[in-house]
Amino acid sequence: MAKPSHEESTLRPQPHAVGPEKSVLSSLLKEPERCFRRARELGVTEASFHLPGHALLFTELERAGDGPGETDLVALIHSLDDRSLLGAVGGPSALTDIYTYAPSAAAFDRHVDILRDKEVQRAMLRHFREGIEAVYADPAETRSHLERVTEALRGLNATRGSVARSLRERAGLLRYDATTVPPGEEICLLLGDIPVAARGNLTVIQGKSKVGKSAVVSAILGTVQVSAATEPGDCLGFRWQGREGAVNGAIIHLDTEQSPADWHALVTRGARRAGLAVPLGRLISLPLVTFSRGERLALLRELLEHERDHGNGTEVLVIDGVADLCISPNDEAEGLELVSRLMALAQEFGIAVVLIIHENPGTDTAKTRGHLGSELNRKAFANLRIDKDPSTGLSVIYGTDMRKRDIPQNHGFCFGWDDAARMHVYKGRNATMKAEMRERDAITRAREEWKRIFEQKGKMDCFPFLTVRDAIELERDIKGKAESTTETTMKKRLQRAEVLGILEKTARGVYQLKPKGKTGHHRESE
Repeated sequence: MAKPSHEESTLRPQPHAVGPEKSVLSSLLKEPERCFRRARELGVTEASFHLPGHALLFTELERAGDGPGETDLVALIHSLDDRSLLGAVGGPSALTDIYTYAPSAAAFDRHVDILRDKEVQRAMLRHFREGIEAVYADPAETRSHLERVTEALRGLNATRGSVARSLRERAGLLRYDATTVPPGEEICLLLGDIPVAARGNLTVIQGKSKVGKSAVVSAILGTVQVSAATEPGDCLGFRWQGREGAVNGAIIHLDTEQSPADWHALVTRGARRAGLAVPLGRLISLPLVTFSRGERLALLRELLEHERDHGNGTEVLVIDGVADLCISPNDEAEGLELVSRLMALAQEFGIAVVLIIHENPGTDTAKTRGHLGSELNRKAFANLRIDKDPSTGLSVIYGTDMRKRDIPQNHGFCFGWDDAARMHVYKGRNATMKAEMRERDAITRAREEWKRIFEQKGKMDCFPFLTVRDAIELERDIKGKAESTTETTMKKRLQRAEVLGILEKTARGVYQLKPKGKTGHHRESE
């Protein structure tokens, strides 16, 4: 066998994880006292970082000490610049990127674990390569070479401990510590001013078939893509609240329900809602109808890990058709396991997870599908429901099982199809919409009544204008009453009809029926 060249041995990249390296460094900048103490306990050293700039930054932070307060980024940049080290760590932009990486304190130990595992893998490869080189250089000393490699690997195991910690050790990392307060829930998605999603949590959106769930998905995808450089369109009242100063992460959207054409149209509308001609590059939207259920779950973790290790992490995960990630939503064990896995992913990767699920057909109890739906409703940060009024064609979003604040149906957010916009658009709050519809109905009824008064007296052509006295006489004649309405009462009626847009007052101070669709006051020709 030919001896492998140095080039051949370095063709594959060394094991490393950029995302966790940045996350650990960001934690060390934000909470140096606590995080350096914990890093030492877990055995983090300069060698734990693969990127030279990251390793140098760790060394400099450790040299500077671990004071109780947050590191002064400006002072750190000046300090590195004075010693000609700023370029070696990537410059001010690299430091700012790490500083604003917004790590989760709860994820610190997990990310350190990843770093240490990658460190062990790199060391293993180095020892194996050294052994291979030694065997080729001196085949007669095979036993000695084997002993040296074996001893080196034993040393790695002793230093690192088992790569896979025991359950007790893993649980022990989460033990209550009065000095360590976990960060509060980080709200990232609002409906109006009401929190409906938070990082590390699940949000459930439910509804029967064809009530507008896809429109809501496109609105959420749209609002996450809105930036200072775009002019946002109609996102149905949803508003994304990104991490201040942070580099935006990936937006992952998995669709398991729609045809390719419908899926493509949904994603395109999402971009339009964000004021974009095409979606942002950080949007990863995949139609997974042709994938098996097992493949969908495996792919989900691969996507999240890839964005964590090679990008800026993930902002939000939207799964349109969460029930299609399991064989049967009615299987209790499978449903509980799926919800548990999704919650673990939300917390591990520090993301908001939005799940779309159908309600059972033929029921008005808002029951979602099977044990899966029941468990999701119990564990979700927010449960949003979409109903549709067949008489008006309007859909309403509301939520009554919310961790922060309920949205009663009467105060829900209404949307409906708009031909001009070629998509669903926001129409207003439910109570306001109902009041407006009642007002429109009242106007229609009153208009028809005044029209009937005119027509019954035969005045539409020969006597189109009337005074208050004329109106009193008309009403008396039509109703056949001996007594007549007082002038004060009739004035109030006419003024009310004018406010409602039923009548209009002419320049001569007389009233006439106002044509439908007309705006402004009619001026009788002089």
